[in-house]
Amino acid sequence: MILRAPEESVERTLSIVGAAVLLCIVCVGFVILSNPFGAVSGGRISVTIDTPYVGQGVTHGTALVMHGVKIERSQG
Repeated sequence: MILRAPEESVERTLSIVGAAVLLCIVCVGFVILSNPFGAVSGGRISVTIDTPYVGQGVTHGTALVMHGVKIERSQG
């Protein structure tokens, strides 16, 4: 037995599928163009330390050295 759908139902289904495919293409294009995972440059990592107290004399802007490497504040 072959199932037959009304012409309007077939057109509606094809329109929904076409809109979904178009939306996927737009999303993939946006991700490729915006490059959301390319912000970190090579050889660098991003670390956030949130503590209520770090030590006497350490304030915003104080230069820090950890294991002989100067820790720089990122702009962003």
